[in-house]
Amino acid sequence: MNARQSYKWIICFLTAALTLSSCRLANRGNAAPADPPTALTQPTVAAPNSTVEGDAAFSFQTGRNDKTIHIDGDPREFTVYVPSGYNPNTPTPLLFMFHGSNQSGNIMYENTDWVNKAEKETLIVIFPTGWEYPLVSEPGLHEKWDSENLEKEIVPGTKIKDDIKFTRTLLDLAKSNFNIDNKRIFASGFSNGGGFVLTRLIPKMHADFTAYAISGTGLFGNGEGNGTSIIPVNTSLYVIIGTQDEKVSLGTGLERPFPIQPDDIVNDVVFHQMMVNTTTLLGLSMDYSVETDSPSTIFTFRNSTSGTKNEFIFRMVKGLFHEYPAGDNNAPGVNASDLFWDFFLSHVEQ
Repeated sequence: MNARQSYKWIICFLTAALTLSSCRLANRGNAAPADPPTALTQPTVAAPNSTVEGDAAFSFQTGRNDKTIHIDGDPREFTVYVPSGYNPNTPTPLLFMFHGSNQSGNIMYENTDWVNKAEKETLIVIFPTGWEYPLVSEPGLHEKWDSENLEKEIVPGTKIKDDIKFTRTLLDLAKSNFNIDNKRIFASGFSNGGGFVLTRLIPKMHADFTAYAISGTGLFGNGEGNGTSIIPVNTSLYVIIGTQDEKVSLGTGLERPFPIQPDDIVNDVVFHQMMVNTTTLLGLSMDYSVETDSPSTIFTFRNSTSGTKNEFIFRMVKGLFHEYPAGDNNAPGVNASDLFWDFFLSHVEQ
C-alpha cells in the first residue's frame, strides 16, 4: 500500500464538510505598521535547488508583499508579511497559513491575528492562495487545496495542481530571501487548508516543518482499521474544533452542539476515532491528560510509542462555529495565534 492509499480511509468525511459554502471569518482589518515600508532585499534569484519556474527574481520590503509565482506554468498567488523588527542578521521563524474553501491568502491575512503576532514576535508569515476548481456540486470556480478526496469533488477531467510543489517553492524562496531559522518553521490551516496540512503536508513534508496547528477540521475516520494502516511520522499537532462547527457536523453527521464534557467527548464514536487516527499518525499511545479551561476542554497526548517527543493537543471549544478563531471574531474569545504560537515554541529543539 502506498502513502496516498494509506490515508484514504481516514478522510472519508473530511471533504464533505468543506465543499458546500464559504468558510466563516469576520473582517479584522489587519494592516502593516504605520511607518513607511523599508526595502529589505535586492531582487534575489531563487536558490539553486528551488522549483521556481519563469520568475527570475523577487524583492521584499517590511509589511505586506503580494507576489505571484509560476508552478508548472500556472500563476500562483501568495502574500508575505515581513515584520518591522526583522533583522537580516538574526535567524527568524516562519509560518505558513493555509486558508479554507472559497477563501484566499488575502482573507487569512485580513482576518486572522497572525499579522499582529508577527509584529509582536518578529515572525515572517506566508499566506498562500489555493487554486480555483470547477466543482460537481456547485456552479462557478472555488478555491481549494489538494486535500484528500478533492478528485471526487471536482469536475471529471480537471487537473489537480501540485500544492506540495507550490509549498516547497515558497519555502525555498523564503530561505533565499530571508534569514530563516530552520528549527522554527511552522504551518497552520483552516478547514480545507487544515485538510491539506493533515493529508499532504504532514505525510510529505514533516521533515521541513517543526510543528502544525489547525482549526475547523481533523483526522475524522469511519472506524475501519482503527488506524492500523496509518504510517506514523515524527511531528506534533494542535487541533481546535468548536461545539457549533456546522461544517464538521455536515461532514460527520454529528448533531450540534458537540459534547464538551471530557468523558462525553472521548466516548463519542467520531471524536474517539479522530483521536485514534491522530495518535497513530504521530506515534503516540491513547493515554492522555485532560483539563477544562472555560470555554474549552483540552486533551493532551504525549506518550510516545517510538521514543519521540511528539505531542497531540485537541481542544474542544464551547460555542465556537466554523471559523479560525482570532480573539474578537468568536463569542468564546479564543485566539488561535496565541495558543498555536505557544505550542509551536514548545516544540523547538534547543
